[in-house]
Amino acid sequence: MKNTASNEKRQRTVKVRVAVLVDADGNWSAAGWKGAGDNEAMDVARDADCLEGTMQEYFVTVEVPLPRRIELTASTVENGTLIEAEDEKVAA
Repeated sequence: MKNTASNEKRQRTVKVRVAVLVDADGNWSAAGWKGAGDNEAMDVARDADCLEGTMQEYFVTVEVPLPRRIELTASTVENGTLIEAEDEKVAA
């Protein structure tokens, strides 16, 4: 029988960085993959048809264990660029 306590200590992880774009209505799109740069991932997130109007970019970085399935809660998020629609202006 394997010792699960010692296996947990040696569990491998991977750091994942995801670009997230959120519009004023709460619709969102996210993208990221190994080797993607921030601009490249955000461009893919921007291609979502569900987003419109004023949008905010975010980048979420999280370290996840391999290969078990779990849900994580992020506590640190980087703000990106605020994107204003041409016909809308947001008070700063």
